[in-house]
Amino acid sequence: MCHCVHGYSGDTCDVDTDECSSSPCQNGATCSTPAFDMYKCECLTGYTGTNCETDGGTCSTPQLDMFSCTCAAGYTGTKCETGKCVFFTSE
Repeated sequence: MCHCVHGYSGDTCDVDTDECSSSPCQNGATCSTPAFDMYKCECLTGYTGTNCETDGGTCSTPQLDMFSCTCAAGYTGTKCETGKCVFFTSE
């Protein structure tokens, strides 16, 4: 009986498991496996986060090694990663 390390399965641990098979990427993102035992989500414009779970803004790279994000209403942070606050007023 074999006890497989993470990333492999099967009777003799010869099957490389697909980290994207559980569909971890959200909001229409594309999942890829750039290296053993890991996955990467390529987010659609306007989504951020490891799994593209945050609808926070649009980021661009105006210069090499530099990026800038324009956050949607209610989002803040370098990558628009912080909260979403909605303010209601009563009149």
